[in-house]
Formats: sequence, structure tokens, C-alpha cells
Amino acid sequence: MELTLLPDALIIDGTQLNLPLTLSNLTTHFKQYDSKSEKDERTTYIWDKLGISALVENETELMVDFRINMKPNDLNYIPAKNCFEGTLTIDGKDYLNYFKITEKDYLFKDLDFGSFTGAACISKEVTEIVAVMIQPKPSKEESDNCDKYQIQPIDNAVTEFADFNFKLAVIDHLMYDLELLQPQFDVHEFIDCYKERKINLDDHYYEVVPEVREYFEKLPIPTEYLEKVEEIFQDGGNEIYMQIVGFWDGEDDLFNITNTADLSLLPNLKKITLFYDDEEKMADEFVQKGIEAEYL
Repeated sequence: MELTLLPDALIIDGTQLNLPLTLSNLTTHFKQYDSKSEKDERTTYIWDKLGISALVENETELMVDFRINMKPNDLNYIPAKNCFEGTLTIDGKDYLNYFKITEKDYLFKDLDFGSFTGAACISKEVTEIVAVMIQPKPSKEESDNCDKYQIQPIDNAVTEFADFNFKLAVIDHLMYDLELLQPQFDVHEFIDCYKERKINLDDHYYEVVPEVREYFEKLPIPTEYLEKVEEIFQDGGNEIYMQIVGFWDGEDDLFNITNTADLSLLPNLKKITLFYDDEEKMADEFVQKGIEAEYL
């Protein structure tokens, strides 16, 4: 099989497929997929025999990610079992000559060509490409959608909290309950828009993605919104925690509030429900500050 990437199209065995690429485009040339896996309104279709997989939006059937397994590897984000046995040409060059991997390259080397972005995945053990990931760049509409994640300075707003977990609890209430703080954060949308590196949520099953934490650390909250917070309710099913650590089971103290220093930012707070802490001290500390407090 011959795959050729042009600035705005993909050629499969001599047939040019212009953007946008769809599932039907792929099944026409790759035939029936061997397996599929659905998650969060997207489905990964896997052609094991070809060493190829594609991530497709369920609603539109548009392809948003295309992955080619070049050499044996244990990368959990490269699902095809077999290796691709054909040729891959990018900008008129064999993919190896296009990327020109050196010992200075570590784990990934970016692809930015025409209407496509992506990366070469590099082995940890030896300096060689084991897979290639290709994504169509966002359309103008999608690019505008990404602008909302560019944090802008706001007058009369608070950015720094003494306790980051306290800030998250406040954000959850203002963003998802009261729907005042905008935009409502969507981690999949955020990582699609993030350009500094390729973020794969599968690499962060039970931990906070550093870039997501940084976003919330820097997010300003208008003081007029803080004045509207009368109650905080921490629960393992709160949307904010699902966005930050998608596989968090609520069984550890990852998001426990550990001090009351930020109470001065919430002049109208009356009640707080907290995650349980082993020392059973935080509820008492809030009560001593005049806040009705209990454990979940």
C-alpha cells in the first residue's frame, strides 16, 4: 500500500482524498475494519492487518486522527497490532527523510505540513520512528472555538488561591452548576486545541494532565462571581474532576481541601461539603470560621 500526504489531501494507492476525510473514505480503500473502540462520542477504527487506525467523530464521521504503526512497540495509543508494510511519503519524501530523527529528538517529533499536523513517535530504547500520527488541522470554525481557551486578563478577578483544590471546587460550582464562569472546560476540546505537544489522555489515566492543571491555576475568577458562591459541594462525580482526571475513582485524597485560607475570597459562603480526610480536622476548621461543614 502507498500512502502519500499532500498539503491538503491524502493519496491512497493513487486515489486522492481531499479534506475533510471521512470514515467512508477509509473503508472504501482499507475495506472492513478489524475492530473498533468507542469513547466520548468518538470511535477508534482499527485495521490490524494494515497496521492502521483512525479516530472518527461519531456524529459527523469525520476523521480527526490517523495512526500508522511502523515498527513493533508497546505504545498504548497505537492500537493496531501489526506493522504497516507499505510506503509513506510526506512532502515528496519518504517519511524517514521527512522527519530526519536525531539523537536529540525524544519521544516525539512534530509534523506540520499544509493542512495537517501530528508527530512521529520515537522509541525510548533506540532512536527510530515506531509510529506516525496525522491529524487534519482545525477548520476556521474550530480554530475560533480554540480561542476561548486563550486566557485573557480580567479586571477585578482572583487568580491565585492558597489551596488549588479549593479553587477547583469553586470553579466546579461557578462553571458547571451556576454556568457563570465561561467557557465550560472540555478536556477533549482543550487537548485538540493545545499545540505545544501532543497530549494523549491514555498516558494520564489516574493523574492530572500538567497542562490542564496549569490552565486552571491561571484561570481568573471575577470577584462578582465569587460573591455568588454560597455553598460548595465536593463529590467524586463532580464534572471538574472528570475533566481533570477522567479515570479518578474518588478513593484517594487527590482533591482534598487542606486549609481554610481562601475563605476570605468567598464572603457569602455558608456551607461546604468536603471529601473525608483521615485526620477529620478540616470540617472542624471550617466550622470554627463560621461555615457549616460536613463530610461527604
